[in-house]
Amino acid sequence: MVQNYTPVMWDDKAFAFVPYEAFSDLPHYPKEKCEQICKELNSLIRLCTYRPKKEDIYFHPVSYVRRSGGFIVTDNQASFEKCPYPACADRHSCQKICDLMNRIIEES
Repeated sequence: MVQNYTPVMWDDKAFAFVPYEAFSDLPHYPKEKCEQICKELNSLIRLCTYRPKKEDIYFHPVSYVRRSGGFIVTDNQASFEKCPYPACADRHSCQKICDLMNRIIEES
């Protein structure tokens, strides 16, 4: 039996997408392919350069919605000095990153 992994799960400790054992309703790939997809997604995450101060509202692109099959813009409030997610200052720039990330998943 081939084990499949999903690249769409955010690991806040690693501050990156990492291969996780896949659930049947998530996009899934063999481990090597999943590692490559994670690498591509993480390169896009580096475009999120906003550093919100405590209590600032920011947007992040790492929420994956199974029903729609894609990454969506999610707003959050910085409750600590360091955010658990890559931050964008506005919804529009975050949406651009989500679109690029979704394209990677769609083309894989």
